[in-house]
Amino acid sequence: WKTSAIVLSDHGFGDLKKDVDLNNYFQELGYFDFRPEELPRQMFEHPNSEVGAFPNRLYSTLMQLRSFRRKAPWQQKSFGIVDWSKTRCFSAGLFGNIYINRKDRFPEGFIEYGSRDYIETLGSVIDDLGRLKLDGKPVVSDYYLSSEIYHGPHVNKAPDLILNMQDYALITRGGSEFHSNKIFETPEVNHSGNHRMEGILMLSGSHFRQCPEYAHPPVLEDILPTMLHA
Repeated sequence: WKTSAIVLSDHGFGDLKKDVDLNNYFQELGYFDFRPEELPRQMFEHPNSEVGAFPNRLYSTLMQLRSFRRKAPWQQKSFGIVDWSKTRCFSAGLFGNIYINRKDRFPEGFIEYGSRDYIETLGSVIDDLGRLKLDGKPVVSDYYLSSEIYHGPHVNKAPDLILNMQDYALITRGGSEFHSNKIFETPEVNHSGNHRMEGILMLSGSHFRQCPEYAHPPVLEDILPTMLHA
């Protein structure tokens, strides 16, 4: 038996506890907001709406207050009605990707990349995320700046901040960031598990020797040179 075999998983696995709606948290803290005139329009200009003029005016008045905008029906919320002039950061995509509303990236961005405002906003967001807890445990286990883990000509397309929330037992839900007014919600999809960073590697055959422990944990980049060596 001369053939050697390598079995490698593309990721590990673990449990999935909650979806996290970080934009709701950001709205509570004032980093993120919706245009007050758009929330009533989304509701009262709907073809099936039969609400009269007075409730419309009352609701429109209440929507001028951020605390009421936070409680507006989540079905009316979308990125299309975000008040970008008052939004300093937002979450989009899976696993907790945070974007600063940068001038060089977004049409209505106003924060200059690398400026004091950018650095202070990033630091403030990191501090506030550090205070977020679920069942007494910090939500964010680790965070990474895009400049720490990406390189090349398209780094500016990466999120400004990448989160690991309780070893990926908590995730944001890409594509449906506004499906609740809660910060923590039962996972939207019927999954009980989620990816983990560390996967499984098995090596078998005459090209490999058994060793009780690795000099360093194997990483994906080790596989190709190992195959070529074999």
